[in-house]
Amino acid sequence: YNKKINLRGRLNMKDITNLKENIRLNVEVLDWKEAITKAGEILLNSGYINEKYINEMIEAVENLGPYIVISPHIALAHAKPSNNVYENGISMITLKNPVEFGHEYNDPVDIVFALCSKSSENHLNFLKELTDIISNENIISIIRNADDPTELSNIF
Repeated sequence: YNKKINLRGRLNMKDITNLKENIRLNVEVLDWKEAITKAGEILLNSGYINEKYINEMIEAVENLGPYIVISPHIALAHAKPSNNVYENGISMITLKNPVEFGHEYNDPVDIVFALCSKSSENHLNFLKELTDIISNENIISIIRNADDPTELSNIF
């Protein structure tokens, strides 16, 4: 699969200069909260968010249910744009062992994206574009079989 997807341009994510630094593979977690936390910590360590935003992502699932499990085995953790977001950003982790988020049809999850946006407009555009990308089975297969973040950043 050779087609590259310009994630940064299409998603107005020009602030992301090195996506491979925001990707972790085969992460070990005990449950969905830890999965969101680990994906969020990547954004935190990269300076995109503060720690409160991670809590907001977890609270969104606690309050609204597992709506972030947007397709089979894939979660897109996010919260509303807020002052806890410094830059638009995305991280992605694959899980060594899938975890249950409580979604009736799409559990268990083995790929978790975390998204942070500074504005509602960026947030909605980003959600739409990322949803289009992850609905591509070829890309999901590449993600699941990757053993090097660089390999994945080249796709995006």
